[in-house]
Amino acid sequence: MPSRIILLDADTINKIAAGEVVERPASALKELIENALDADSTRIEMELEEGGIRQLRVVDNGWGMNAEEVRYSVERHATSKITQAEDLQRILSFGFRGEALSSMAAVSHLELISRTADQTEGTRLIMAGGEILSMEPIGAPVGTQVTLRDLFYNLPARREFLKRPAAEQRLAIDLVSRLVLANPQVAFRLQCDGRTRLQSSGNNNLLEAIAAVYGPETASQMLFVKQDLESESELSFTQPLESKAIKVWGYVSGPSLTRNNRLHQSFLVNRRWVHSRLLQEAVMEAYHGLLPPQRFPVVILHLEISPEMVDVNIHPAKMEIRFRDEDMIFNQVVKSLRHTLRSPAVITRLDRGASARKDPTKALPRSPSPSATELRREPSLEPLNFSGQPGPTEKAADVEPTSRTSDYTLAEPSTPYGENRFSLELLVPKAQIIGTYMIAEGPDGLYILDQHAVHERILYEKIMAGLENDHNYSQAVLFPETIELTPEESERFTRQILFFRNLGFVLEHFGGHTFLLRGIPTFIKESGKEAFMDLLDYLSDKHHLEEPRLYEEMVARLACHQAIKANRVLSGSEMEALILQLAGLNNPYSCPHGRPTILRFTQAELERRFQRR
Repeated sequence: MPSRIILLDADTINKIAAGEVVERPASALKELIENALDADSTRIEMELEEGGIRQLRVVDNGWGMNAEEVRYSVERHATSKITQAEDLQRILSFGFRGEALSSMAAVSHLELISRTADQTEGTRLIMAGGEILSMEPIGAPVGTQVTLRDLFYNLPARREFLKRPAAEQRLAIDLVSRLVLANPQVAFRLQCDGRTRLQSSGNNNLLEAIAAVYGPETASQMLFVKQDLESESELSFTQPLESKAIKVWGYVSGPSLTRNNRLHQSFLVNRRWVHSRLLQEAVMEAYHGLLPPQRFPVVILHLEISPEMVDVNIHPAKMEIRFRDEDMIFNQVVKSLRHTLRSPAVITRLDRGASARKDPTKALPRSPSPSATELRREPSLEPLNFSGQPGPTEKAADVEPTSRTSDYTLAEPSTPYGENRFSLELLVPKAQIIGTYMIAEGPDGLYILDQHAVHERILYEKIMAGLENDHNYSQAVLFPETIELTPEESERFTRQILFFRNLGFVLEHFGGHTFLLRGIPTFIKESGKEAFMDLLDYLSDKHHLEEPRLYEEMVARLACHQAIKANRVLSGSEMEALILQLAGLNNPYSCPHGRPTILRFTQAELERRFQRR
């Protein structure tokens, strides 16, 4: 009987290995950039076509390779980073496994050109599907250039799992942004389809790198995290750390500058960008009691630690790490951040951050315009005074019937809305309690309405009706407001520019990734900029949603944030206006997130409670 266990051929082995190392264009880009960093490059240029699927090129000015090294570099487990197993206990380089180039060559058309400083000419190597097609001398500058074309051309199943070019491009931009923050001493330039998307100076100034990625306004509000340091200039990476020493430094935002997700948090261990739940938890522990619910600070945190204290040899992607002493790391990060967050600088920066939002010209000297937020209105019910068109028909929220012995029932009629609309129109507001709930009398009992949920539903159906009927709810602002976006945010906004315009946000391109906010929706009560950025953040992890569902969720979020809040005292006429507008909606019985807007105590229930029956 022939053996069922066989030895795989080299081509199959290479393709399996390539699947672990090269998951998508961004992972190939990461490996090539890390090779360039290990070669002491001070300038790295990247070019992508169709998100890197069609072509990806990385050019550096590092050491370069001679002909023999070029030939060995594409062999599996050939590396200049380590020489023996013991070296894995003290990894100082980004790469060390010797798998990247061979994996890329196995699943693409690869061209490698390299030259060292002591050579008069370079070497050019061309491969396809892991096979060397040619190798010849060529004139070239010192450094290395690697070009990948038609990634996964010979693995159609893997290629089908790639995202659309625009999505792959976003991942690449995010990756390069993190590496810019990890290596401010290197000048990066990323071009996508011929356009420069990200560029850094390489001046070895982290704050400048933050400005390149997140914009000058954000950079101006960041707080320096110090560990017995007064400024970033005192840092030194040439002195070896003691075996248990740890150096924590970087920049974090104060409580006034937050986002609704963790996408603006970067953790860099020995200049390696990593994913670490431990460090995320340490940050939130340091900010405990300082942030609103579900808000997260902007964090760029460097940890310099002895290589013996961290294990990076967990996964071929080298994104996951393990600390030898997690408690020590956690406590040191918390201590360093709390020291910064409890210093007088936080108060100063809060004032500065607020003034920067009110007048971006302080953060961006080139901007001639004051901010529209100077015209902020006091909270009012002005948005209620519209004669909006009815929104698209929605199915009523499914609600489980309540028991006869319950304290209250949901105010949802058993017959279609139109036949019972009079019951809501006839509600007479009587009082407001706890600054949150309206008490109204109806023909059949007592009604309690959640003023926030009611207004949220009104705004939601108004906005959805406007989108469906191409109604423009935009109002011009007297003083346009400057908005600085990251390259990835700029891409995200460009993809949905029509949707934002239909909502009423009017933005004018102001060069690079800077925009002027010239118009905001009429129902925005406070900062149009904050509302815009919140929606843009919300889009970051919603790529899986189809557009109709995505738009519904975004409108629901916008309506929730703009609706009147709890502890807002309402007059009798304001409560009446809310109830009348609620009565005219397609689904007046729940907010867009499914919470009830109305509870009802029937006359029979009240009489039973008071033992009148």
